[in-house]
Amino acid sequence: MARSRSRSRKGSRKGNSQLIGKMKKGDLTKYGYHLTNSVRSRHIALNKALNHYDNDLSVYRKLNAIAVLQKNTHPALSKIARADANWILFAYHKKLIILKNKSPNQLK
Repeated sequence: MARSRSRSRKGSRKGNSQLIGKMKKGDLTKYGYHLTNSVRSRHIALNKALNHYDNDLSVYRKLNAIAVLQKNTHPALSKIARADANWILFAYHKKLIILKNKSPNQLK
């Protein structure tokens, strides 16, 4: 008799074991950033973090990773992290946003 192949293949992705990478716990909390704080206190904490890190995009990437990881378990917190990440892009990378929306032909 032939065996049926009805086994679940849940979690059997090859490769892709680390999609986001390692994150250190407390990278943003040491500057006073918590997702449950008010908008103003979160932005003050993000400004402190941005003054410490060399690259502003590293703080953006940390917030983006938090948003992605919280997407299924805490959607409301994910939206807050995504909004803060977008705030960093708008406040510190206006040129990047403008260049991102233009085609290469418009840049010449």
